[in-house]
Amino acid sequence: MRRLALRFNDEFELYGKKYVVLELNFPNVIIQPRTGELVAEEVNYYDLIQERGFKLVKMKVPVQSNKDFFNKSQLNGFLDSLPESKREKIDHKYEMIQPILLLERAKTGDQRAITRFQDKYGTEYLNSEEMNAKSITQKQLIQRIANKFDVSTRTIERDLSKYRRDDQFNDSGLHGLISEKLKNPYNRKDMRSIEICHPRKKEKVLCTIRTYLDEGYVSIIKEVIEHEYLTKKQASKSEIKEILEVRCARVGLPPLGYNTVYAMLNRLDEETVLRMRNGTVASEIYDPITGQFSNSEAKSPLHMVQIDHTELDIMVVDKNTLEVIGRPWLTLGIDVYSRCVWCMHLSFDSPSANKVRKAMEQGIFKKRVKDKYGTIHEWEVFGVPDIIYFDNGKEFNNQEIKYLIDNTLESQVMFRPVATPRWGGTIERLFGTVNTKLIHRLAGTTKHSVEAKGDYDSEGEAIYTLEDITELMTRYITDIYHHDIHSSLPFDCPTPYLQYQRGLNIGGQNDYIDDEDEELFHISLLPTKDLAFTRLGVRLDNVYYNDVEPGKIIQINGPKYKVKFDIDDISHIYVLDQLSNEYIRVRAVNPSYDFLKGMKKKTYKMLLKNSRDKTQSAGVIPNEAELLQSKDELMSRTAEMQKTNKGRRRVINLGLEQFNEKLKPGKRISFNSDDELLRLVQDLNQQLDQR
Repeated sequence: MRRLALRFNDEFELYGKKYVVLELNFPNVIIQPRTGELVAEEVNYYDLIQERGFKLVKMKVPVQSNKDFFNKSQLNGFLDSLPESKREKIDHKYEMIQPILLLERAKTGDQRAITRFQDKYGTEYLNSEEMNAKSITQKQLIQRIANKFDVSTRTIERDLSKYRRDDQFNDSGLHGLISEKLKNPYNRKDMRSIEICHPRKKEKVLCTIRTYLDEGYVSIIKEVIEHEYLTKKQASKSEIKEILEVRCARVGLPPLGYNTVYAMLNRLDEETVLRMRNGTVASEIYDPITGQFSNSEAKSPLHMVQIDHTELDIMVVDKNTLEVIGRPWLTLGIDVYSRCVWCMHLSFDSPSANKVRKAMEQGIFKKRVKDKYGTIHEWEVFGVPDIIYFDNGKEFNNQEIKYLIDNTLESQVMFRPVATPRWGGTIERLFGTVNTKLIHRLAGTTKHSVEAKGDYDSEGEAIYTLEDITELMTRYITDIYHHDIHSSLPFDCPTPYLQYQRGLNIGGQNDYIDDEDEELFHISLLPTKDLAFTRLGVRLDNVYYNDVEPGKIIQINGPKYKVKFDIDDISHIYVLDQLSNEYIRVRAVNPSYDFLKGMKKKTYKMLLKNSRDKTQSAGVIPNEAELLQSKDELMSRTAEMQKTNKGRRRVINLGLEQFNEKLKPGKRISFNSDDELLRLVQDLNQQLDQR
């Protein structure tokens, strides 16, 4: 799924015509057609790779056909369906060969790979006399990896060979690391699954174990493990064996053998067991060491990215009712090397793992803001970072987020030390710049303090919607901030954009996600729940989903399915088909897909509350007529507000000029030389005027 960025001598197709890369000179690239002509042309790198007809040519090798072959979608679904312990075995194999794969790239002179190897593996596999990855041979590295993991070099070489074979064939080497037993694991009809759930949160499945024991044992084992073993009482395995013996005797079942009980308990996820039984010790073992990269120097673009949240200093109105909703939360990611903005997500949702996912997705994908907003420049910062650096907020210190970064992105996650805000100074300064240079100059700003705000009525003057602020933020970042002089950058490359381009010429473009794989990657980033599929479909957050895409069948009243959902569009979900190992798109039926299309979870929750307040029918999903009535009442409020509160809602005139008039003498805002910013805001006000 992850595409390597263009390198020297790479071949690619553009609308069917083949080319080769002669030279990379960011932001341009020199290419030559594979027609035998002695001609070359220089084109913009970002325009080239965003062309719909662009396709990187990957060498294929003939391999024997395999009926167990997974395509990319099936591989993602299959890996998601595995129990944690099984998935960890695949991850363990990949962890051992990953340094070797990186070394291969470093040996070709790839400066970025050399840096990544030094950062990630230098202290583990290089001795004091070896300066970098070029100083070590592959044979030496394999031997050192074998010593670390206590395996034979032959095992590592075998896994490496399998990975390379499948990576060349289907661009997914992980397929080669899946054992045949895992691909066809449970052919016996007497195999039974036991879902071990959280003792207090029954909907949360911690892990799944499988057994050949008779059906009568299943409920007893589940009950004892959940309520006796996975508790702070820390009952020993011997005690659990005795408890099972008593419970089995009550219902006339023969007692389970000592080895059977031990083997079953040992199949439980080790980290899950320790966190449930002794959370403090588990944190010391499994939580990452903070601060390892806190003061490291970023060596190239996207070598290190810092991500954090802030609540913007502005009141925002609903686009339909013009009611003041409140202050939105902004998530930004900054490239430490160049100070360019890598990712942005703006919503009313408070910081959460879902918000982090959304921001990271925006950062990795090509942004195409020129097409969407008509910006002067393109937002050219995209791709997969080497290190993603967070503070210690609970939305960041999340197992799903860490797994996403470590395995899906193949990057590193790092945390700054607790209670040391100075370590996050780069991202904090960016928030300050955004607020002072843009947000504090817009109608509805709350300023940075009560004193600075003075008598200004932020709610009364608010006119901008979330979509308006998103557009202004995008324009500001792309057309102003990236091209403005930054005090922390070198004199010869004083703007983030120039520093970014210079870094690309040194370290090259980071890997990114191919256009055709963006939907698959989007699905892989979505949160997951285990839900049943009944005759009425899947019920999730008071919406029923039962409109399965044509040609697909989902078994009704079968085992629980893994369901992925998007909080920014609740009109559909993705259900993992256990036969094909692919995610199937299932659309909403109650309310309908058309009614919910593009609707956020938070908006639907508000409509639901409004409808239930009127009907006093908690727990029942309102029909579309009731929800439409709720919408109609909100729209009616718009017209009422425009009549009774014209002075407050004169969108035509409520821009920067009126904002200045409202301020006391001496506190008026001056744009100095920021004429470009003033133009952007005035353009948006003209759009508001035309609504």
